[in-house]
Amino acid sequence: MMRNLVSVVAALAGIFLVLAPASAQSVVEQLISFACADHQSCISVTNTSPKGKAIVGVAQNNAGIVGHTEINTNKDPNNILPAHGGVWGMDESTNQLDTNSGVLGTSVNGSGVTGVTTFDSSGNLFGQGGVNGFDLLNKAGGNNVGVYGQSNYSDAVFGLAINLPGTGVEGAGLNGASGMFGTAEDAINQPGVGTVGQATYGIGVEAASGGMGHNPALLAFNYGGGDPIQAYAGNGGPAGKHDLVMRLDKAGDMTIEGSLTQNGSPMTVISTSTGAKVLTYAAQQSVRTLEDVGEGQLTHGQAAVSLERTFASAIDGRRSYLVFITPQGDCNGLYVTQKSPLGFIVREHNGESNIAFDYRIVAQPYGSPAQRMPTYASPNWASGAESLFALNRLRSLQRVHRLRY
Repeated sequence: MMRNLVSVVAALAGIFLVLAPASAQSVVEQLISFACADHQSCISVTNTSPKGKAIVGVAQNNAGIVGHTEINTNKDPNNILPAHGGVWGMDESTNQLDTNSGVLGTSVNGSGVTGVTTFDSSGNLFGQGGVNGFDLLNKAGGNNVGVYGQSNYSDAVFGLAINLPGTGVEGAGLNGASGMFGTAEDAINQPGVGTVGQATYGIGVEAASGGMGHNPALLAFNYGGGDPIQAYAGNGGPAGKHDLVMRLDKAGDMTIEGSLTQNGSPMTVISTSTGAKVLTYAAQQSVRTLEDVGEGQLTHGQAAVSLERTFASAIDGRRSYLVFITPQGDCNGLYVTQKSPLGFIVREHNGESNIAFDYRIVAQPYGSPAQRMPTYASPNWASGAESLFALNRLRSLQRVHRLRY
């Protein structure tokens, strides 16, 4: 085969030596630069050796192989499937167990495959991609992917957006498919992460859901015994300190390290003795308070009430607290005196009653710097985040429109 190929090359080279001017390029350059009118291929090379390469291109300071096409297909911009390509690679193996590649790129110090587009899509609804991946023949239940990335120790697929409103990696799902799906084939002693989103100054992961349905923007599953959601905050970086600030466990219990601010009335679901579930409303107060209730007993018109030890340590001992007394029988009226961080005295007006009474203590929590009914202000990040979300959502909707129609 190689001998025949050399003969063809030599014959073509002889023809171009005759046609070329005196100051022409080298014979090989002439051979490569010729034009033909073949409707299939100008040059077709086949290597029947099981290990040989059909074509190898090597360059010292430039590209080894360059593919170029100038065909104008006038295709519908809604159709993103490429009809032609500067470089086209096909794997025609008929063995389904093969893992060949239509285009394979390997690199020692650079990138295996690089895709670049210089199309100016500003003001254009339909953009182009530096690298496009398509799965055209997969059937329901199949496992093909449009783009596949694998890495031993680093990112399998990495996306970098330089300017707003760019997105590092974006996924759009149609007909019930997932826009982006990440899975980690890990072990119990080496847990992995299915999908990671990281931003230095922006949003690490953004979730959006639109349309007329009632689907959630963010859906979290945990099929094991762990928590569905955990949130951390800290200094960042591998050596930085990260503190758990929010946890939603498998029982539905949520723990938040900071304060919870909400609009509307807080409500709680409770069960009745008949098995029904009803909503109850939480009391709303102008200041933070910590309360305790109990019962006492007058002896000859007087009783000493000691604050429960844990409750006493949890309130601000430098501030006064309120005590509300309700007698459980007829008396001349009760009053509270000698309040201290340890307790208080209850007395009857000019009486010697031995009745019981109820009491309610309202105090301020220890270490509570909260002001009385502070003015509400929206979070500082709201306007910037909403603006960024709007820009990214607009671009996402444009891409979905492009894919769907």
